[in-house]
Amino acid sequence: MKRLKIGDKDVLIIPPGEFFVSKGSPQMLAATLGSCVGLAMYDRINKIGGLIHVVFPRSLSKSEEVASLCAENAVDRLLDEMIKSGAKKDAIVAGICGGFNLGLPVLDDSAVESIKIIKNNLKEQKIPIQYLEPIEHLSKFFVLDLDKGIFTCRDIYLDQITDGKEKELNKNIEDLLLKVKPIPSIVMKVLDLISREEYQITEIVDELKKDEVMTARLLKFSNSPVFSPLKNIDSLEKAVIFLGSRNLINTILSVFMEDFYNDCIGYNLHSKGMYNHVLSVAIIAQKICDHVGLPKDVGYTCGLLHDIGKRVLEYNLCNNKRTYYKEIIKGKDSIAVEKELLGYDHCEAGYLIGRKWNFPENILNVIKNHHKVTTDMDPMVKVIYIANVIAHHLLPGFVIGAHSSENFEEIMTSLNLTYTHLNAIMETFPFNTIANE
Repeated sequence: MKRLKIGDKDVLIIPPGEFFVSKGSPQMLAATLGSCVGLAMYDRINKIGGLIHVVFPRSLSKSEEVASLCAENAVDRLLDEMIKSGAKKDAIVAGICGGFNLGLPVLDDSAVESIKIIKNNLKEQKIPIQYLEPIEHLSKFFVLDLDKGIFTCRDIYLDQITDGKEKELNKNIEDLLLKVKPIPSIVMKVLDLISREEYQITEIVDELKKDEVMTARLLKFSNSPVFSPLKNIDSLEKAVIFLGSRNLINTILSVFMEDFYNDCIGYNLHSKGMYNHVLSVAIIAQKICDHVGLPKDVGYTCGLLHDIGKRVLEYNLCNNKRTYYKEIIKGKDSIAVEKELLGYDHCEAGYLIGRKWNFPENILNVIKNHHKVTTDMDPMVKVIYIANVIAHHLLPGFVIGAHSSENFEEIMTSLNLTYTHLNAIMETFPFNTIANE
């Protein structure tokens, strides 16, 4: 769980599927909500409060991890923990917040159903609802102030974001491209291999042996919760055996992207925000590809690389971050705001840097078109579009930005993808792992 400061108050951010109960410290509990729902409870006498972050109404599987994300379990889970912490049931009041209206049944109906379930379960427990509020825009927080016992829906980020030192914008794209750190040779090798149908894993291993820093970081990543290995992976050979060729490629790219976005602050809403976002899109895209019969490693790669143009525009945006954010939360299209404010949008900038680095055409196509998608486009562009919309709305709070969902259902239909598929995909998404990265 991550912490923020609002003035002199310590705020604990509750990620999807988790909850926290506290008596005064930290002083505030909060959840960044999009299409998800937050439930908070407060004992007015003992000043004990708790908040739980709900993703789904009910579980389609019997997985305990998925059950922790569901509204049907939220009231009992939070109430039990409140009572264990000393709260008295007859002194507890509740607040509910969430369900950003996107206009998509797969997300909006889910939020409506989650709120209905929570309200019914609170009624059964005879806990009065003191606060009920929808989310007006992505990246808003549901906040429980433990000092005052107040439930609010507020934009914490607007208070946190400040622009950099005033300086003139450099709208010369060639100058901006030169500022981006060069791509390592091992990553270029990997991208070349992905464009082939068959290759030897030794080609990657031989290249990795030349790069001690990349190897060390790859081993660290392989031992992370993303992969959850049963035994410690302490050698390149073990990593190859454990991961396999395709996952090894994904890991190398993930390590590169983590470093690539390491000092990218313009779009971030918290440290590692950009990396968390592209990793989320990559994982969702990989799962979609599995359903629609496209190569999963290409989907993962395109998910990681789709926003590289933001790294180019970062140099201007960090001095105009607050202005950009205020335009986005008005509901304006992020691509249009970038174009107006910075001279280029990140799709154009990403295409230019990708072309400079000789990316394969299929990846360039995704980078260039993932915000403006039509049904006749390449299937992988459509996969990244869908993954990006889902990531922005179920996992907000990583980056400043928004993604239009204007033709979402038409794009889904063109891929023979159903809402049942999307529900199954999201139930296997590692919410807790990504949120705590």
